[in-house]
Amino acid sequence: MTILSLKVLLRFRLKEYINELREATDKAVDDFVLEREYKEFIQLLKYFVEIQEPRADIVHVLINAGGLFKLFDDKMQPIRSDYLGGFLIDMMDNEINYEDLLVSALVTIAPKKIIFHFKMDERYSATIETIKNVFAGRVNECLGCERCIPQKNK
Repeated sequence: MTILSLKVLLRFRLKEYINELREATDKAVDDFVLEREYKEFIQLLKYFVEIQEPRADIVHVLINAGGLFKLFDDKMQPIRSDYLGGFLIDMMDNEINYEDLLVSALVTIAPKKIIFHFKMDERYSATIETIKNVFAGRVNECLGCERCIPQKNK
């Protein structure tokens, strides 16, 4: 095959294939950058949690079927809003992702242990995974107790 034939083959016959390779490469680079940024973000949150004094020993997170969450302390009393300071007020000025609010509230409280009470739902898997990464070794999921059984049926 001559060099001219090879150039023609690459330019015209494989053009679509080369474009697909470029797109796949661009996507792989974007995925890599996003993954690296996520890991850096998790490391920053972990550091922030580690350096601050825990405001609660245990936080119970009850999530109902509608996706709303409630935070309770070790005596199953609602977490006081003064733990969160002006955080919620600052968040109200912006659009709020409810799951981001949960992560932010837990980071602000920095509990020694977190217990999730809810029926496992795919909607929360990314958020739960983020919380597990930030609070490595501090997160447990309740598999059925008097607190979460009513939540499963709502």
